Amino acid sequence: MCIHSLIIYLAILSRFISTHKIVYWFERNINSEIRFYREAQKSYINLETPDLIYSFLISYSLDQRPMKISDHVFTYENKNFISFEVFKSLFDSNTSKNQCGKIECNFELEYILKITKDITAIPDTVNYNHFESLLIVLKYLKAVADKNLSQLLQGIFFKIFSSKNIVDSTSIDARIEEVFCKNIFVQSESSLKEAIISAFINTLMLKHVFCDENLIILSIKNEFFDTSLFNEHIPYKNLLINNFKVFSILENHLKNPEILKIFKVLLKEININSLIFFRYQISKFKSKNHIFVFPIHIFKAITVSNVSDSTGIMIYELELAVDKNLEYFTLKNLSIDSDDIISFLKKHKVKGLIFVIVRRCSGFNGFESFMSLQETLEYIEIRNFKTKFNWWINFCKKLNVRKVILIFNSIFIAENFINEFITLNFSINFIYFEIDFCYSKLSKEFCDSLKYLRFLQTLKLTNYESNINLEPYIVNVMKNMPELKNVTIYHKYFSNKFYRLLFQKPKIRVLHIRNVILNKKTLKLNSFNNYKYLTQIFLSNLKIDTFSLNEIFKLENLKVLSLRFCDIESIEKSYYEKFIPRNIKSLYLYDSNLNNTKEFNLLNELKFLENLHLSSRKIYSNYLSGINQNCNLTLKTLCYKYGICDINDLNRIMNLQILEKLNLYESRFVNIRFYQLGENCRFLNSLRILNLWGVCMCLKDLEYLRNFKNLQNLRLSFSVVRFVQFNFNNISLSRASSFFKQIYNNFNHQHTSTFLYEEGIEILF
Repeated sequence: MCIHSLIIYLAILSRFISTHKIVYWFERNINSEIRFYREAQKSYINLETPDLIYSFLISYSLDQRPMKISDHVFTYENKNFISFEVFKSLFDSNTSKNQCGKIECNFELEYILKITKDITAIPDTVNYNHFESLLIVLKYLKAVADKNLSQLLQGIFFKIFSSKNIVDSTSIDARIEEVFCKNIFVQSESSLKEAIISAFINTLMLKHVFCDENLIILSIKNEFFDTSLFNEHIPYKNLLINNFKVFSILENHLKNPEILKIFKVLLKEININSLIFFRYQISKFKSKNHIFVFPIHIFKAITVSNVSDSTGIMIYELELAVDKNLEYFTLKNLSIDSDDIISFLKKHKVKGLIFVIVRRCSGFNGFESFMSLQETLEYIEIRNFKTKFNWWINFCKKLNVRKVILIFNSIFIAENFINEFITLNFSINFIYFEIDFCYSKLSKEFCDSLKYLRFLQTLKLTNYESNINLEPYIVNVMKNMPELKNVTIYHKYFSNKFYRLLFQKPKIRVLHIRNVILNKKTLKLNSFNNYKYLTQIFLSNLKIDTFSLNEIFKLENLKVLSLRFCDIESIEKSYYEKFIPRNIKSLYLYDSNLNNTKEFNLLNELKFLENLHLSSRKIYSNYLSGINQNCNLTLKTLCYKYGICDINDLNRIMNLQILEKLNLYESRFVNIRFYQLGENCRFLNSLRILNLWGVCMCLKDLEYLRNFKNLQNLRLSFSVVRFVQFNFNNISLSRASSFFKQIYNNFNHQHTSTFLYEEGIEILF
């Protein structure tokens, strides 16, 4: 037999070895069914046996199945409750022949497949082996992560949690969480992992959402959460508990030891090692006798944000609950006593300390002395925090310090820091240095002192008052920073000579340049010596001449280009062949004048775009029609704000096959309607987020929205309800069209209010 296409093998190590094997044959017939048959088996494999080695082998063939098999055991149809990509590929095959295949495993596959067809077949008692074999099937047959999969997994978790035998037992069946430590879960796709975690949390009757692989637990759907709490400098994904009510409910569930075990393992396996408390209510505890049930000790980073009263009790609780391995500690938007924070930091030698809008309750004089004695800190971030920097020099002498971020909201504090910084007279090992000066004056002494940071890889200097004499000092400093890779600098007086230094400096990967005066200066570059280094360029409020833009496009590894408030000079036909940007994946054009480039459509030259952001009232219609055809299989995000769409633009957009985010904020449609994307629109199944705020909509447009099968967030405005923005999530999308139809027919304020405040709809006035 000729075997081809796919071979998958899975072996999960265990304490005992099983050599039993069951062989299943399957075939796709002309009725769009996949029928499964089981070979006659001499030995019977007991799914209740602990510590099996699980094996799973699948292969395909165009040959007919063997004749010596037992009766048919299962039929998979397109309407199966759980969809599998592996089987879907058989249905999508162009061949008219029956396609056959074989699955070899050592568990009762038909039993698992029947559960995926009818969730009522889930047994009352779910043990370790049931669950692990189910995960194997979901992973290697590539289960589609949709609401049906979530329901199946919820049913499994419900049976686990409701079984007293499992909850109270210490047997192997009770340790079902062990399955998540094995490769079957660790190596699964992120979509399957998120589906499992979502099912787990839904079983606890809690609302939640994933945001860039961070998990947010909410009290209601569409509840606001602050994404600025996710710190890019902390190398862990986050669990954000969005208010005290949610925390209390979750902590009550975690009193169940089995729920607690599974919860801890799930968080670990998706790299959620950072815990964020938001709007925690200290006053709910009258004394310092409360003991956390919540497993705080498993987290390596903790953030406490928006606590309304004194944090003393909570800091005390954290002292008792936090593990000695805590690495990062963040306080944001709260008041604190110096003794409490110093006591905590003495016991927990963190390497990252972040203060954001932290207010002093009482004598904070000891804090400055404490900071100068810190031995373990590698990263410090201070934003809008009142402190004197008399500790700065001693702090800099510590060999561990690598990353410093200082954001000032007071000129007085910024100048205090500058005065301390210029006393520096020794080399320090910072690799990341970022300062927002709150428009303080930058002196030549400060610029000269930067020479002691010669090992810097990232330098960001923003919002300072400059003068024409600073350029030579900054030039000299940057020349003596051989490892510099990332530069952000705001300027007023810098010359083209300075620009050329930045673009020519070896090793620089990321470059942000912002002109802070109203008159746009023209960027005039020389030919580059090396076209391999720069990968990201962000330019703001500049004019860019033809030669300079041509040089930028020659950069072989340029992935991100952002032009904000920039004017591009006219491009002559003789330059057409030179403008061939190779690898740009993200293009951002914000209020940049492209009218001088009408004869040369930049979008047609970009073959690998994944993110396209256009925001300008200066962009002419028919511009989107120039998107390169190769982008049909690459473009995931399209933002077109304040633009003009005609039929050519719409016809081009409809062919984007994997588009996930579409933002048409205040775009104007000329002689067309949104619904004219039609049933042949290629991103009906892939689109997740759609923003039509400010777009003129008719009833047909609203009815057309139902075609987006996997839409999770929809943002609309409607002229009848003035100054109101509606945000719908996937729960309420199906009702949106009927709601707006009633508004069209007869605006009823009372009915509208009742509808809008249902769960799943957010209204922004």
